[in-house]
Amino acid sequence: MAVQILIGDVFEQLRKLPDNSFDCVVNSPPYWGLRDYGIEGQIGLEPTLGEHLDTMVRVYREVRRVLKAHGTLWINYGDCYATTPNGRAAVDVENDDRTFRDKPFSTIGPIYDPKHSKARGAFSSGDRQSHIESGGRIVAGGFMKPKDLCMVPNRLAIALQDDGWWVRSEIIWNKTNPKPESIADRPAAVHEKIWLLTKSETYYFNPEALKEPVTGGAHARRKDGQYKPAKGSTAGQNREGTWVETYVPEMRNGRNVWTFNIEGFREAHFATFPRELARRCIGAGAPPTVCACCGAARGCGPICDVYGRAPAQILDPFGGSGTTAIVAASFGHDCTLIELNPEYAEIARRRIGGLSPTAERAA
Repeated sequence: MAVQILIGDVFEQLRKLPDNSFDCVVNSPPYWGLRDYGIEGQIGLEPTLGEHLDTMVRVYREVRRVLKAHGTLWINYGDCYATTPNGRAAVDVENDDRTFRDKPFSTIGPIYDPKHSKARGAFSSGDRQSHIESGGRIVAGGFMKPKDLCMVPNRLAIALQDDGWWVRSEIIWNKTNPKPESIADRPAAVHEKIWLLTKSETYYFNPEALKEPVTGGAHARRKDGQYKPAKGSTAGQNREGTWVETYVPEMRNGRNVWTFNIEGFREAHFATFPRELARRCIGAGAPPTVCACCGAARGCGPICDVYGRAPAQILDPFGGSGTTAIVAASFGHDCTLIELNPEYAEIARRRIGGLSPTAERAA
């Protein structure tokens, strides 16, 4: 596999990438109003939530351009509460998790610009809704009050849906080791959201990568090729009067609640997501390097002309400390990271180099 790290503004770097060149995008963008990383041009410090969402829509419009028709986009985004700054900078906190809620500026105020423009990028599904002039994306309006749950992940998903993406799944990451919250007037927050979005109505998805063991209450199922009960026969019998063979499956389809730990990271990066998160997204969303139908490294026919003939191309437009690339390497895929902060890019280089000495790294 090969890793490329592009250092600079995400818009500028995305524009350098060719159309339809990536199979899978896995990323966690900077959360709005969460922390100041101290670098010019950073995303997440927009004065209003509406401006942040507009920036995100424009980023993912470029992502959609570079994504292949069968590609998938996975976005990890946590929520926050509207509040004022408490005077404690993120740089003063070590090894915090992604629910750290100290603000670099007040997140209380208007949600959307009243002059917000109409949506760009129409649907192409051909249904009735595609031909209705809606006047822009769905707008909540109003004012973010102190202690309001901002609901940023949902607002982002709606904005992207309105811009032309298919929203295929809302996944809950249930953190098994969250840091405690000192609150007494609501339940503690222990989850973040992961959105699965697609460029097309049909796309590559591998359900086997997300399958999980069944619970004790699993129902028996009829084996393939057995007769159905004949008319008038006892339930469970076939036309010859013998019992139909059944079995209890060991695995079931993966569900949209994922439970795993937060991963600690000692170096100076405040937004690392767990490798397990990236593993599930890449495993389900990136075509395998080995043919799924024959096991050959180069494939066996028409199916392999689309999937599995070469390493999949993975993109993380907010590369951070390189977790996406590390996991992509474990699958044998190529990966491109975009990172604004040279210090974080250097952290990613060290992590990738330590785990994958043969990786090619380019700034």
